[in-house]
Amino acid sequence: MPSIKNILWTIGGKESPAGTPHAVESVIPIRATPSLTRKPGRVTDPAITGVNMKVGDYLASDDVSGSIPLAPRACPGFGKFLVSALKTESTPAKAGACIRIRYVGAHASCKVLADTGANTLNVLTGAAGAEGANVAWNGGAAMDLTSASFDTVGELVAAIDGYTDWECEKVFGATSVVGGDIVTKTCQAKSQWAYIWFTAASSTAYVRHFTPDLTDAERPTYTIEAEGYQDNFTYAGCVVDTLSLSAALKGMVEGEVGILGFSEALAAVASGFSLEDAVPLFFWDGAFSLGAKDFDYISNFSININNNHNKDGYGQGAVGRIYHQKGMFEAKGQMTIRLDADTYAHRASIFTATGTVASMSLYFNGKDIYLTVPEFLLIELPFIQLTNFTYAENNGIFTAQMDWEAVHPAGTHWDDPLTITMISDDAGVY
Repeated sequence: MPSIKNILWTIGGKESPAGTPHAVESVIPIRATPSLTRKPGRVTDPAITGVNMKVGDYLASDDVSGSIPLAPRACPGFGKFLVSALKTESTPAKAGACIRIRYVGAHASCKVLADTGANTLNVLTGAAGAEGANVAWNGGAAMDLTSASFDTVGELVAAIDGYTDWECEKVFGATSVVGGDIVTKTCQAKSQWAYIWFTAASSTAYVRHFTPDLTDAERPTYTIEAEGYQDNFTYAGCVVDTLSLSAALKGMVEGEVGILGFSEALAAVASGFSLEDAVPLFFWDGAFSLGAKDFDYISNFSININNNHNKDGYGQGAVGRIYHQKGMFEAKGQMTIRLDADTYAHRASIFTATGTVASMSLYFNGKDIYLTVPEFLLIELPFIQLTNFTYAENNGIFTAQMDWEAVHPAGTHWDDPLTITMISDDAGVY
């Protein structure tokens, strides 16, 4: 009998149109046996024939669906699931460095403006939508990233971190990366980290940003193949209905996708592919922030993304599912942090009548793939509301366990409600 260690799952590119099989291109990093398969929906013949037994039953539907447990890492086999879950993928760009900026001053908003063409970095503070210059930032002027004071990432970080009411640190990359290679971006930095990106012409590390498409457009579908069973199976029309990521102390990031597909075909040709040389993402090798605070003493974190697809995408002309129809987008999860005054302060937000919105971001590193640029996974959630706060117990000591949910608030803002950024060593579009 085939060994479970000999199975291989692969994924192709975007199907066009949905359900048209696409040649497989990448290995999916699985951590356990997937349950994705074709399931029969059989109904009993209702005829009464004078014999005390049923006549038989018939195939009335079949359901290609199931879950794929993942061992996430920065590779195409994981990135394609991010595209199917969220839809929007930025053009891959050569990554040279990343810094992050946080404003902790009194103003309600801090609008960050990075401009590739002008080679400038500026911030405006004030009421959201009516921000103006702040003299504490470079005398109230935009930083000229071609000037001697700001023309490297190292100089830029040192200057910003020295300003009153701002914090700045380098996330990765060489301090010598050219400041003028900044990537255009507009975002919020009030009580949250604003991640600012820099390119490098010689880099072999590629950064992509995945964000949810909140329009009526359907999510992309992919072809998935399973090898190493009694047969090799091809599943077409596969869309990510749910995607979960979790990580805990002393462990690696784990994940799972829930798939809805159209059809199954037999006798697929074995791909002969191998998993890309990317390493698992370890919980310890990263950072987590909630609001204006960094919390190093976090025990676990989870995020669950749900597209709430209509599971009954059936019709006429085929016995299987023939269309996908997504519902309301959701992202929610849980975290456990050491109980102290900073974590306890968040409990009050659950009981505010209007609901308090906070920001959250976390990232995990893999191995370096270009100088000091690592394989990288960043999750940014600028608008979350805590929905529950409980006292969890760990070895007889209380910790703070908090449930959260992402929202899309009214008013002026520039950030997407969820951004997942991945850096890998491949340049292709997923």
